[in-house]
Amino acid sequence: MRPSTSRRALLKGIAAASTTVPVLFSSRSLPPQRSSIAQTEDLRGDVKWVAGACTICGQGCPVKLKVLNGNTIVGVSFNMEPNRPQHYAVCGKVFAIPYAHRHPRRIKRPMIREGQRGSGSFRPVSWDEALDYVAQNLQKFASAPHQLVFFSHQGWEAPIMDEFARLMKTPNVTDHADTCFHGSAAGRWFLFGRFVGPGATYPDYEHAQFVVFMGRNPYGGIVAAPWTKSLSEAVSRGLRVVVFDVRYSEICEVAERYYLIKPGTDLAVSLAIAREIIVNKLYNADYLNSYTNASMLFYHDTVRPVRLRRIESGDRADKLDYLVYCDVDKMYRFKGEAKRAKLDFSGIFEGKRVITALRILGNALEKYTPEWAESISGVDSEEIMWIARTLASYGSRAFIDPGYKSVRYYNEPMLHRVNALINVLIGSWGSKGGVAWSRKLPVPIPLPEGGFKVVAGKC
Repeated sequence: MRPSTSRRALLKGIAAASTTVPVLFSSRSLPPQRSSIAQTEDLRGDVKWVAGACTICGQGCPVKLKVLNGNTIVGVSFNMEPNRPQHYAVCGKVFAIPYAHRHPRRIKRPMIREGQRGSGSFRPVSWDEALDYVAQNLQKFASAPHQLVFFSHQGWEAPIMDEFARLMKTPNVTDHADTCFHGSAAGRWFLFGRFVGPGATYPDYEHAQFVVFMGRNPYGGIVAAPWTKSLSEAVSRGLRVVVFDVRYSEICEVAERYYLIKPGTDLAVSLAIAREIIVNKLYNADYLNSYTNASMLFYHDTVRPVRLRRIESGDRADKLDYLVYCDVDKMYRFKGEAKRAKLDFSGIFEGKRVITALRILGNALEKYTPEWAESISGVDSEEIMWIARTLASYGSRAFIDPGYKSVRYYNEPMLHRVNALINVLIGSWGSKGGVAWSRKLPVPIPLPEGGFKVVAGKC
């Protein structure tokens, strides 16, 4: 049986729990370090730096906490190991911990907005009034629960919010991932045909030779600790780094080149990089032939697959095969029978013009020139071409960092989609020194079978 609870009691429980700041720390003393915030209060007493870990998200980034008299946090700094590069960083949320605990202007009681949305006018109220206000507004949707959406964080909050959504009879409840990395996952869905979040991949800084960062700063952005150590060690061994940012941030200090770009214009640069790689045939042809459907033939007018068939034997049994143009005997064959499929091809099959997936992509990118990207972003076109050439020259040991979230603009998924596509073109997905799979990742054929003609025999 589920324990019974009233909606009012559940609301109170959520409100009380949400006031805590999840910080773990041990009593192991550390050498004094500079605090992250200026202190104006009386710090007389026993002040120590102790090792800790931030648990605002699930990464557990290492921190040092300046603690007064054993129970009051008065400062925060990131925790650096001895004899390691000083880039073992944490994100900005960590430095707000003392403020969340003790800032004189922190919110201490519920507030209800007065006036129009955006006016910034709020009045403090009691918990009873606040809960009544929420309950009254929720009742308006009793007959239309599908219009309610609940957002939750991770850990203990998620099951509570799930239960509350069940009580309200709405299926619309999210977790932290929906606002953390689903923008990037949504973009990659178009390439892999499935959800591929950050946990399914690993940016292999240790073995990489060239990495581009867009909308990602492991030295100061979210989810920093798992990557900063390996990135810093790779930089010390000669990893070349290029950074795009809207400000001079910590990661610019280790960058070979950095570009202070107009906010939200990274996508223009990515489109131009992808165009340069395809137009100049800088892509990894062997990789594309082996692991992608770049050679797959489509009808030019409808952009539908020309032929599909089901494979009935071998290690790829029950998979779909598709028609390609064989570059060896100049014949149309199914991919499984072609010695080498032509990637960039346009021709006539059964009286109709057909075209490869790679040629379709190249045509779509044709207008996104480096000069066009320069007019949007302010990044010099020659620099964009240099990045494209350098990425391609290192191939599988180069990549654009897959990142987490970037800007939350409506085109954020497209930015991650194009960057993931660039990593495909140079052959870095699933490669040593590229974006490695940290676990088995079966990738289905990127097109559904339904609605297409599937044949059993040979071409």
